[in-house]
Amino acid sequence: MTIYKYDISMTYIYNNAPITFKAENFHNLLIDYDYDDKNMPVMYATVTIDKNVLDDMVINSTKKYVVLTVKKYVGESSTALRDYYIHDEFMYFLPKSINADRNVDYNATNTNDVVNKTITMGFISLKIMNNNKQLINDIFVDTNVTGMICKYASNMNLLLEPPAHNEKKNRFIIPPLSSFTEFVSYINNKIGLYNTNYRLFYDFDKTYLISSSGNIVKSKSDKADTIILGIKDTNKEESKVQGMELVNGSYSINIDMDDVSVFTNEVNTLQFNSLIGINSDGKFKKVDLSDERIDNKEKFNIVRYTTDTLNNVDISKSNIEGNTDSVNIVKSDLDGSVFTINKEYKIMNYYKLDYLTGNYMLKRKREIYTSYGNKFTLSTMLSLNKIKS
Repeated sequence: MTIYKYDISMTYIYNNAPITFKAENFHNLLIDYDYDDKNMPVMYATVTIDKNVLDDMVINSTKKYVVLTVKKYVGESSTALRDYYIHDEFMYFLPKSINADRNVDYNATNTNDVVNKTITMGFISLKIMNNNKQLINDIFVDTNVTGMICKYASNMNLLLEPPAHNEKKNRFIIPPLSSFTEFVSYINNKIGLYNTNYRLFYDFDKTYLISSSGNIVKSKSDKADTIILGIKDTNKEESKVQGMELVNGSYSINIDMDDVSVFTNEVNTLQFNSLIGINSDGKFKKVDLSDERIDNKEKFNIVRYTTDTLNNVDISKSNIEGNTDSVNIVKSDLDGSVFTINKEYKIMNYYKLDYLTGNYMLKRKREIYTSYGNKFTLSTMLSLNKIKS
């Protein structure tokens, strides 16, 4: 098994010179990837900073930025080769008050001393923000959805799952929109991208636009497309094995049963077994729903859409039928960059939890980096939804 450790640093321009905050300044770093409810990672760090520098950061919070770097390496050696995981310019957010005790902290007898303060900072990638902000107003002629999207994603490293509804449009008008996010939402509302909810997520190295079906969407940068999570008996030595390994084209990770929490959907969400969608032109589409919790007598629900497409009926069907078990897993010493939404996830269970065996979709990833001396350890929290077979 391969065990990963991390270096974290942050650079800021102060008095026209760069200053770097290293491991001794960082207490922890949290990166939250909420793939269903957010479009980009949310980052927070607890950092100890000289109060003079902190005042400058507060005053210039709308003008300056920081460069945040996370490097990963294998094992415990201080000389191990470091690979960049995150290296980007970030807008930062921090408490707005400046140092009210400056005359006490820096009086005539201690003007050269460094007086520190520990704060919590938030970060947003400048590259992600700038790539997303676009003025889009266009008329497409004889163009399919893929062509429309790729035209305005040329400034991104886009990983696109082929749209399910990709026929050419003779004429398709895009009203003035202010971002790529709004652009994708508009196309989805008018045409429909997939038969499940689309997922648009701006990660640090690429932008993902994929469905919620759990399909593999291959990326040239990935060494493997499958992640196998084997849940082991907590009394067995194999459950304590840290790290991960690449075996036969898949990542394999052992999980202690005590590090798994299961949330079972027990709510009867269905009071009907068919869904009828009606569009703005009065056309309709009917889909049948599968659920063993209601009888076979036909019961239907009518949904009206303000657009001309009826593709969203299939999305509604997928959402209604998709209320399945979800699993939270915690594991240390992993390569956090491996866990992305374009991969497939397979849970292989210890026999007492065999009912969880199956394919899953990554719903959320949280990375918690904790400082230990001059290095950081990573605890990865994965939230996975079971894919209904």
